[in-house]
Amino acid sequence: MIPEIPASAFEIPQYALWMIGGWVLTTIITGWLGYRSGVHSQRYAELLKAKNAAFTEIDRILPVIEAADNLRPVLLAGQRRLEKLVFALSSQLHRKRQRTRIEAAWKCYQDLDIDLVPTTAPHGKDRARLTQPLKTLRDEISDT
Repeated sequence: MIPEIPASAFEIPQYALWMIGGWVLTTIITGWLGYRSGVHSQRYAELLKAKNAAFTEIDRILPVIEAADNLRPVLLAGQRRLEKLVFALSSQLHRKRQRTRIEAAWKCYQDLDIDLVPTTAPHGKDRARLTQPLKTLRDEISDT
């Protein structure tokens, strides 16, 4: 008969260190991926909020151009609000190319001289001159 040697109280099985290491590594990886995913979704939510605010303001200005009698005060107030919204959106974009495209479209709308806007509802070329920069800006924002 072979005598059995009793196991020591301090003896650790060989696979136990691998199990503990695997558990620690899995916990670290899962925590890091969860954190990154949460940050990404928060950034996307803020970007979507800024885009929707800019779309709302553009959609508020476009019908006014079509039907308003006194456009100047409405366009001036809309331009000021839209400027804040567009630059809030542009500051959240990570790609410089997208930022410059949105800012260039904004510049085209900003260059529009509101003092030359007719007091009555514009027709033909005047309407296209007022609405085209807004539509271009809306298209650039929707492409981001």
